[in-house]
Amino acid sequence: MPGVTACPIERVHSWTVAPDGMVLSCVAGRIWRATVQLTPWAPNTIRYRLTAGPYASAAAPAYPVQDPRPGVRFDIRETPAGWRVETAALSLEIGRNPWTLAYRARDGRLLTRQVADDLNLGGDVLGPAPGFELEGTPQDPAQTARRGFETLLLDPHDHWYGFGEKFTALDKRGQTIAVWQENAAGARTEAAYKNIPLMMTPADTGSLSIPRPA
Repeated sequence: MPGVTACPIERVHSWTVAPDGMVLSCVAGRIWRATVQLTPWAPNTIRYRLTAGPYASAAAPAYPVQDPRPGVRFDIRETPAGWRVETAALSLEIGRNPWTLAYRARDGRLLTRQVADDLNLGGDVLGPAPGFELEGTPQDPAQTARRGFETLLLDPHDHWYGFGEKFTALDKRGQTIAVWQENAAGARTEAAYKNIPLMMTPADTGSLSIPRPA
């Protein structure tokens, strides 16, 4: 019978600098290689993509659009704990071992960070650690990556928007959102056929793209 295994990102195995950002090969549980691609998309936006295995290009059909990143400048600096990706507005801190990821304004203020231990006072897990959920058999436990997870720290004053067409409150804080295309047949349910897997917060600076497993 197939079983499900949680595989959080544990550490960075290797890394390379790409023309448009940074690519990190990570160890995530039973996956020896999970790939994180970081791409500065605008001074206040860093795209984060998570793949179980090597980074995969977009599946066809693909739609050519004008590159929205003209003149986006960034620096990658190695630190004692890992690396720092800096744009004019953001500083993304990456921890090598253990894996950590934190978004800061250039003055050092924390905007948000990944949360690997989202627990309540009773020790109950409220959100999965960043990584994957695998489905497989005892002989091949890492047969299929079912889904990827991202868990971010939420400030009490934060507000979150996005996800495309939704017939719910504009501020998505506190909502459970299914990003799945289906015929809504009206505007009285959460179902929609214009879902967009992107969320953002207007908190001072910063726009965060949620990961999409390839």
